Amino acid sequence: MQKRWIWTIAGGLVVLGVLGAVLAAPALARRALATRARARGVVLFVEQVEVGLGRLGLHRVRLTLEGVPSFEVRLDQVDLGVSLWGLGLEQVDVRGGHIAGSGTREEIVERLSAWRERHRSKGRADPNKPTKGSIRITVGGADARFELGEGEELKVSRLAFEDLLTGPARLGADRVTLSRPGSSVDAAGFEAELASGAAGIALASARIAEMRVSLHLGEGTHAPADSPSTPPADDAGLAGSLPLHPDRVPRIRSTLALVRRLAREKLPAEVTVERLWLGVESDSEQLSVGPSRLSIARTDTAMDWSLVPLEKGGGTPLELGGRVPLGDAEPVTIRLRGGPVTFSQLGVKDGDFGLAGVAGSSLEGQADVKLEPDGAGFAASGSLGLESLALRVDRLAKETILVPRLSVRGTLRGASDGSSFALEGAELSIGQARFDGRLQLERHGESVLLDAGLRAPLVSCQALLDSAPRALLGAVADMQWSGTFSLDAAVRADSSALAKMAVLWKFDNGCRITAVPAELDPERFRAPFPLEVLGPGGVPQTLEFGPGSPQFVPIDDISPFVEAALLVTEDGRFHRHHGFDDRAIESAIRDNVRAGRFVRGASTLSMQLAKNLYLSRTKTLSRKLQEAALTMLLEQNFSKREILELYLNVVEFGPGIYGIGPAAAYYFGKPARDLSPAQAFFIASVLPSPTVRHFDEQGNLSASRLRHVHSLLRISHERGRLSADELAAALTEVPHFGRGESQPSEETPVP
Repeated sequence: MQKRWIWTIAGGLVVLGVLGAVLAAPALARRALATRARARGVVLFVEQVEVGLGRLGLHRVRLTLEGVPSFEVRLDQVDLGVSLWGLGLEQVDVRGGHIAGSGTREEIVERLSAWRERHRSKGRADPNKPTKGSIRITVGGADARFELGEGEELKVSRLAFEDLLTGPARLGADRVTLSRPGSSVDAAGFEAELASGAAGIALASARIAEMRVSLHLGEGTHAPADSPSTPPADDAGLAGSLPLHPDRVPRIRSTLALVRRLAREKLPAEVTVERLWLGVESDSEQLSVGPSRLSIARTDTAMDWSLVPLEKGGGTPLELGGRVPLGDAEPVTIRLRGGPVTFSQLGVKDGDFGLAGVAGSSLEGQADVKLEPDGAGFAASGSLGLESLALRVDRLAKETILVPRLSVRGTLRGASDGSSFALEGAELSIGQARFDGRLQLERHGESVLLDAGLRAPLVSCQALLDSAPRALLGAVADMQWSGTFSLDAAVRADSSALAKMAVLWKFDNGCRITAVPAELDPERFRAPFPLEVLGPGGVPQTLEFGPGSPQFVPIDDISPFVEAALLVTEDGRFHRHHGFDDRAIESAIRDNVRAGRFVRGASTLSMQLAKNLYLSRTKTLSRKLQEAALTMLLEQNFSKREILELYLNVVEFGPGIYGIGPAAAYYFGKPARDLSPAQAFFIASVLPSPTVRHFDEQGNLSASRLRHVHSLLRISHERGRLSADELAAALTEVPHFGRGESQPSEETPVP
């Protein structure tokens, strides 16, 4: 018995001696760890090893995966618990570190999956059968960053993992951020339980305390240089308004396939985001909706989600939700239901994208969106209603705009690759005013077909005025009107045959102004009146205009060539319209459609006069609406001759030069009645940009401006406003700054 104890003690001492020798040699321990790691496809480097009884302390550890060069793990400290009998690994504790990876999501997943398949069977009897690990693992305070290409990046802060073998493994992170050009997702307080299955590790449960999803307008809107999409060029015209994105459908399909696979294999039955914010940002504006609660429920056939505001209020809660079928035969759907709810209940704040009075503004609606199973097309239909909408947007008006009631409805359809787009049954109602519209763009090869229309059914002029927000109308809101108004406009065009474009503009204006506030009374323009204008250097100053003022020139004392010039340069149908030129509007529509963008308007002399007499130079939507009403007021109260006379005496013809009298004296040192054809046409030609200089320091007119003046003279002759003799004489003139008599032209007259 005694010998047995002696041999037992002796054997133990030998084992302890051998173990002590091994553990006392950090180099041997480092080499052993590296060998075991490489056998499992891991390249391991440890800068410092501390050896203790049943413990190995590793400092500044770096490891990479064989065959995955873009994936690297750096750990600050790793404590390994080892068994005294056989040096088996029992526990791993990681504190601090950084995980980095690069490559597209598809590349990273493919490389990691391939690595896992190469090494998953080592040490297992059955590699296809999931097993529970036998090592307790904890990770705390690690960070991760993955660069996913094309500006996309995934960051994880304070990553934590725990598998104590007594229950499900747990994963957590203080913050997870996924950002890419144009959008970002930022989650805080991520918690999940992990389960092992035939498809690998999956989430048994998941919860996120807070999440913010942001869309950044103006970013990520341009395709990369190697993208197969066809963005429009500046001069692409109508065809450029519908660029093709042939890569978009395959990307949607691959994304849907990935979402469905992850939902089936990795997603738990329920996922909750306790507080979610959805935001839109631009360079100077932002809009945030939330917090709301996001709930995701997965079944064997579909993944359903719903988003409900947390703040309760009167009415039916507004719910946004949808369904992603896990099979590929059904469409993905999104739905909106409920209301009215106030903007403040949705989490919107005063000032967000110009919104004001959010506590009193409300929203209600119902809408449905469907994405085709193959991702090739989409359709959206429904209606939205807004009550007491208040806006502070300088480009619309300088005052707060209050819209008592606004509603929109319609159906939107399109192809995901951008080859077609259609807005059908669109209706916009503001008060008693209603506007119906349609828009269809469809690409066939290199050509684009356009079919668009806008209709305003017959409505009382007073009702139309009362429906518009007062902030957009200013003093015009106090006018009284009679009669009715209607509009029917349409355009059909094929970019490959623009000469055959069909444009309809049917404007039935039966409105009459029956009363005006004193400040708008046009009768005051029959006598001297003060008007604020911009002087030299853009400094505001007040000058006196109108009949009886020092600089006023009666129409009979103005050269008839001035009127002929204005009818060519500014308003060829001045004597045939009533303030709005339908043909000019149709022509402007044609030019804008050809260009694929806005390039010209259809302003008349009457509209320009209304702008000069009543309105500031600030370009806003309210200014255009007021300009239309004030044009009708002038046309109703003045003859064409009186409008032309007023116009010629208030319009700016040069830097701080207002009126034809001062203009004639400034440019040519003579009265307006004595202007020659070339001089009159030159003065009229500067109206679009009156502050641009066209004479050099010696007073010589530039060659390009002279050619332009001669071109206008020829057009005037073609329209019967200049005789052949007058044209021939005018083409021999070269206007000279400061001289009453023009120099002879070197150009050979071509009548």
